[in-house]
Amino acid sequence: MKSNISKMRFNFLLYLILMLISVLLSFGTNASADENTAIAIKVETSAQTEDEAPPYFIPDSSGLSLPLRSRARIPSGSLIHVPQGSIVTLMLPDSHVVRLGPARTTVRWSRGRLNSTSITVYRGQTSHSVNRLAKRASYRVVTPTSVSGVRGTEFDVLVGEDCTSKTKVAEGKVEMGKEEFATTLGADEETEMGMLESIDQNTEGEEWFDSHKVSDPNKAQKIESFSAEAMKETNKMSLNDFVEMASMASQLIRLAAYPPRTASDAANVADAIEKGLRIWQRMEIRKESMEARKEVTRSLSERWGISSEASDSEYAAFDSARSNKADSIGKFADTLEKLSGFLKLTSGITSTPVGGLLRHLPW
Repeated sequence: MKSNISKMRFNFLLYLILMLISVLLSFGTNASADENTAIAIKVETSAQTEDEAPPYFIPDSSGLSLPLRSRARIPSGSLIHVPQGSIVTLMLPDSHVVRLGPARTTVRWSRGRLNSTSITVYRGQTSHSVNRLAKRASYRVVTPTSVSGVRGTEFDVLVGEDCTSKTKVAEGKVEMGKEEFATTLGADEETEMGMLESIDQNTEGEEWFDSHKVSDPNKAQKIESFSAEAMKETNKMSLNDFVEMASMASQLIRLAAYPPRTASDAANVADAIEKGLRIWQRMEIRKESMEARKEVTRSLSERWGISSEASDSEYAAFDSARSNKADSIGKFADTLEKLSGFLKLTSGITSTPVGGLLRHLPW
């Protein structure tokens, strides 16, 4: 009997030891993961429509979308989507906090070397509360038209469907741009920048469009370097556009198969055209931006003999991607045109603002 009791005690102590080891290992794993993991500390979802998913994220390594719920752990490199009306609050490494929404918002967050944190805002509304950073750490927000760097502040960044970005500082300072082209926003200051306007502001106005006003080859090379970096970001945004275009195309083709017969059908067509046009406009704006940058760097290269290899490479990648997607882009435009024809014919059976929408059609 005593031997059985001793054996039971031994087994119980062994079990406790194993449990303790397991907990310690778990803490160690979590501590290391937190360096490259964001945590959703609050998720407020709105009523979803049939064609819009609830908040989700796509880890960089898997490509599979996962539901974004409270306490979800989001690895570095993940793409995060928040639908209209929802709000997601994230805790980032170093206890930075970023709120996404309530506008429809798509961002990618990443953690780099030396405790650098980057938030790329493709569209939507974001609010940032950034703690004071360690000496070599950094926190930056990238949009289609701006790059913001901060060291300890609170500020909002909004990106419209036309790629216009707006930055508003609540507390502290935000540095916009690079090196000698940088400007600083203080508390209660804000700025708004369109895709092509950003070329002006970040390169001292007319010098960007008139290369003959650049009188220093060193400055010309800095402008080319800035251009290459901006073109690289535009390339990333364009790939996101193609992903959205592909996901939207099947819905457009399905709607284009039959003319709308009811007000509900016509409203669905109007909604699909609006979403499709946003994608189309973003692609066209980015094309104009890339061509403008390409032309200026070509002119600077001819005048000063600087190397434009980096910009040329980014433009070639952009041009190649568009060429590979030429058939898809063409079908996308044709389907939008067909749907707009349906909408013009059936504008009498829908209460949607058809007239205002049709004025924005590119055909």
